[in-house]
Amino acid sequence: CIRDRLISTDINKYNVKDLQLFSNRVENGKKHEVAFVKQLIQHNVQIIEKYYSRISFRRFSELLQVSADEVETELCDMINAKLVYAKIDRVSGIVDFRKKRTDHEILDEWNTDISKLLDLVDQTCNLIKRDNDPTCLLYT
Repeated sequence: CIRDRLISTDINKYNVKDLQLFSNRVENGKKHEVAFVKQLIQHNVQIIEKYYSRISFRRFSELLQVSADEVETELCDMINAKLVYAKIDRVSGIVDFRKKRTDHEILDEWNTDISKLLDLVDQTCNLIKRDNDPTCLLYT
């Protein structure tokens, strides 16, 4: 289940405020906290990419437990950094993780499908021929 693989982005669950690195006493404590949350979100986006080929922003933000704006911002950053491949359709609110296939890949897949189809036709013809052959005896 995907929920088992996702890490919560609620940093209060991790008690990181107790750590010196994230405390207000450290010069960049707040920046460290923001960077930590960003890493959690990025991890979850990469997990979601493995489970989904297309996902709505609404569902995406539900899974990440952050707002849709945060999802879009983080996803755009990850796309620009080439950490994930995705296309965002803002009008329909859909994120598409499928990579565009080359013509060669499409033809290879088509060739495989045609070969399977021809094998099925050949098997069917053999079954029909055997069924119509009076020399074949069926034992029941």
